[in-house]
Amino acid sequence: MPTDYSKTFLTVPDQIRLLRSRGMEIDNDFEAMTILRNVGYYRLSGYSYLFRTPDPQGVWPGQPQNQSQDEAHAAPPTERRLSTFVPGTSLTKVQKIYEFDRGLRMRLFDAIEMFEVALRFRVGHLLGQSHPFAHRDPEALHSEFTGFGATNHNLKYSNWLDSNHADWLREVDREEARSQEGFVQHFKTKYGGPLPTWAVTEILSFGTLASLYSGMARADKERIAAAFDVHNSVPAGDFATLANWLNHIRYIRNTCAHHARLWNKNITTTLAVPSGIPELMHLDEEGTRTRIYGTLAVLAYLLDRTHPETTWRNDVIDYINEGLASTGQSHAAMGFPAGWAHFEIWQHDYAPHDMETLDRKELLYSFETNPASGMGLLLGADLKPSRRADRVRYFRKKRLLLGLPLYTAYEYPTFQVDRDTNSVARPVAEANRRNYLVAEAAGQDEVAAAWSTARWWVTPHPLLKQQSPLEAHERGKLTMEMLDIILPAPDKPSQPSFPGL
Repeated sequence: MPTDYSKTFLTVPDQIRLLRSRGMEIDNDFEAMTILRNVGYYRLSGYSYLFRTPDPQGVWPGQPQNQSQDEAHAAPPTERRLSTFVPGTSLTKVQKIYEFDRGLRMRLFDAIEMFEVALRFRVGHLLGQSHPFAHRDPEALHSEFTGFGATNHNLKYSNWLDSNHADWLREVDREEARSQEGFVQHFKTKYGGPLPTWAVTEILSFGTLASLYSGMARADKERIAAAFDVHNSVPAGDFATLANWLNHIRYIRNTCAHHARLWNKNITTTLAVPSGIPELMHLDEEGTRTRIYGTLAVLAYLLDRTHPETTWRNDVIDYINEGLASTGQSHAAMGFPAGWAHFEIWQHDYAPHDMETLDRKELLYSFETNPASGMGLLLGADLKPSRRADRVRYFRKKRLLLGLPLYTAYEYPTFQVDRDTNSVARPVAEANRRNYLVAEAAGQDEVAAAWSTARWWVTPHPLLKQQSPLEAHERGKLTMEMLDIILPAPDKPSQPSFPGL
């Protein structure tokens, strides 16, 4: 049962007297008044709580009624403490922990800023590829977000009115309206509104941005997760884990922005751990994800992929080691597991195992692809499965069909198929063949040649008015004549033969 609040207002000198009466050492009243006026008694109580005398009666059955929410996060909620301090507790010690926590928040905010900017670009850039206002188009997003699962148009619209997407757009409109960014004002003056996707993602709050990511089409979410090397199966990105991480980062970001205690805080937005990331599997250990350690490990993992040149991971660990040593606190209070310093993620020379593979995974998501079985259906739906496989293999071995090898399997971009003939479109086949010849002449092996060919398809070409060859092909503009201009044959052009398998 709640009780009436009976505590009286205390002046700063009264607060100093109260702290002394409870056993806190305060050598200089003037310095104490400066600290309390700049930080506040209540804020400091979250840092002084761990110095309070443990109650000999044991633990609380739940959070004590006279324990503040901030105090409850300073130690396990079931730990019962008295209002007096253990001998040797001083205001100077408490201030040192506060200053350590303040520096930690600043470093975390720095890491979040680097990752957040990269995320904003990827979401805006990927959605913007379909059309400038894809974030407003229910057809471009996931049906669970938009309510567009129905086939009846009127029912679709009715469902959308009550959807998360409709609520989200209302929040976007509010954020656009109150934005004072110069580019927003310029756009409104010149074009009116609303902002295009790649612009609006620059002004959304982090929470609103995270909601947009969760509402994107599954393939788009997988592509962004793969770009950040977040996965639990190959080659698909683990969008559920990334969405969980974004929600967690949002919570930590808000904690930093409100200057709240963080270093030993119990964190309720628990991190997910994907099975495909060996460096983070130790986060399954108890306590690592409910304290700030889990956040540090995840941010270190992400930044090593978005900003491989950054020294943040090593710098923040050096800061923590020095800060904990100077304050007499333990790594365990922050959730660091036993033996953490030997884990791969914290080695000074740690780097992602294979940046080339990470780059290729992101390139793969530039295409709609099928595995060999799916491509076989496109190239020979009326054939037996074994004959379909033969057909796919034949075209790939002849360098006419682009197959992208990643790990142990091939993925085949579907744009290559002429659906009228159930074969590889002739300009596509010849472009693939020529690209392979160029790559092999440069000394590339078969795998590298395949990926350089894929890169050619999505790279804008000046003779195509900065369209990529893929875009030109999809618009029916990549003829054999145009191909001879943008990619002359290094040998006598062949006439690809398409056997009637």
